[in-house]
Amino acid sequence: MLFTMLFAFSGAVVATYLHIPMGEIFGSMVGVLLANKVSSRRLCIPRFSLIFIQLALGLSVGNLMDVNQFSDYINWQVASGLMLCMALQVWFGYLWLSKVGQWTKSDSLLASVPGAMAAILVVLKDQDTPSPKVIFAHSTRLVVLIMISGILASYLDISVVKESVEVVSVGSMTGLLLVSIIATAVGFLLTKVGLAAPYIITGLATAMLSNYWSIDLLYYTVPDLLISVSSVLLGALIATNLQHIQRSEVLAYLRSGLAVTMISISVTVMMAFMYSLMVEQSFLVLLISWAPGSLETMAITALYLGLEPAFVMVNHVIRLTVLQMLPSMMGFKKS
Repeated sequence: MLFTMLFAFSGAVVATYLHIPMGEIFGSMVGVLLANKVSSRRLCIPRFSLIFIQLALGLSVGNLMDVNQFSDYINWQVASGLMLCMALQVWFGYLWLSKVGQWTKSDSLLASVPGAMAAILVVLKDQDTPSPKVIFAHSTRLVVLIMISGILASYLDISVVKESVEVVSVGSMTGLLLVSIIATAVGFLLTKVGLAAPYIITGLATAMLSNYWSIDLLYYTVPDLLISVSSVLLGALIATNLQHIQRSEVLAYLRSGLAVTMISISVTVMMAFMYSLMVEQSFLVLLISWAPGSLETMAITALYLGLEPAFVMVNHVIRLTVLQMLPSMMGFKKS
């Protein structure tokens, strides 16, 4: 574990020093993949890393949200666009993998579910791991989306005014600790009902309610360092999911992974453009909100680019909730 994290943080530091967009994630991924090449030991990250990532992101975005303006984040037009976009992403991806890629129906379905690896692992909790090709397809999708986010950060003029960073006080840290404890406790209860990514949802809800009730004891700000550490851990998590793939399988899986990724992205671009003409929301914000990436990755992307993270988070929470039930609704059965 220490070996893995040493390479992850070293890669993140180097990438940040070189001013690579979203360098914490990219550098961490490259560092861990390099560690996998130079060592035969099994790479792993701290056991509670995913909980830490979810809490940090949920609390960060939830602190920016106003319950009184919740209806501004989602309406029937946006919701209909989100549902249609997801349906097309899954359907076209499934058709390509099953008909062209000659994958089994179950693997085709699981790999085509956009950005829901955590939900897939919940569905397959009675098995050790899902098919390696399914993991590779999801990991490929995440890597491609992170690369696209980096390109957006480098070449597009994101005209969003970001709030000034407040000095983190003792009171703020106390509030952050209390909110984290509450969100963790509720999130733990939600894990008992099999909800994927529960801590990001409880962090979001706890932060929103503390803002709504104006509880001074729960007032807090999230330090930038916390988001940076979350980014490093997320990059390491993605990289460790790839370590079980055999070299002989990489090229075969890469072709299918890239194909289903480009299908999902193409559908998202088309739907985001169409609905940007119909609703009062920009194309880029809809694109990030409906992108087939994990909730954690897209939340970090929205925060990094300053593209209305509250709106993005609400869309991805709804998307994740629906996708978690999708394999069961479509008749998926464990092999």
